[in-house]
Amino acid sequence: MIEIQGKFAKAAFDDNHCYITNYNQHENQAQTITKVEVLVFEDTFSARPKQVSSSIVLVNDVHETLVTGDVAAVPYKLKYNMGAEDEFKNGVETRVVIHRDGKDPAEQFVIGYTPDDWTYRIRYDDAKRTGVLNSPPAMLAALLMKQTQVHVSPEAEKKHRKSLNEDHQTMKQMYKVAVQEASQEWQSLPNFIMN
Repeated sequence: MIEIQGKFAKAAFDDNHCYITNYNQHENQAQTITKVEVLVFEDTFSARPKQVSSSIVLVNDVHETLVTGDVAAVPYKLKYNMGAEDEFKNGVETRVVIHRDGKDPAEQFVIGYTPDDWTYRIRYDDAKRTGVLNSPPAMLAALLMKQTQVHVSPEAEKKHRKSLNEDHQTMKQMYKVAVQEASQEWQSLPNFIMN
């Protein structure tokens, strides 16, 4: 079993599951994890992956919070079939997002596979990278535009749009850097999709 320690949780990986344990390495004690969210992204070998599903893990099939001693099991093994070959060639990732009680932003553990031989691989994303990677620049820009629609003079609106465009360019750059950093932090697992 391979383990990765995050800031608020620990993930252990076997051939089929990612096991999330509630633990904060900095405080030497657990704090409640309010939920473990599983996001599935397709087209992860491209510049624009897209989220295709989202679900919440239930602990013991009862509740979504993890307290000390709780473990959430998240299956990650993909079922390959000939009809979905294009989907696999374009990349699929399972992102296990850890949401904590309080004001701490989420962190995540990511399970994917290599594009060449489809060997499973894993990585940890801290809160900053999680926020950037799970909110693509186009989506953030659209949200920003929607939230800031105001009725002003054409000149003020033009200035406002220029500012939003600059923000969008900054978000695109942040996203590009986050993708590049993440691509360098993969760790291999000893199993393949074809197994």
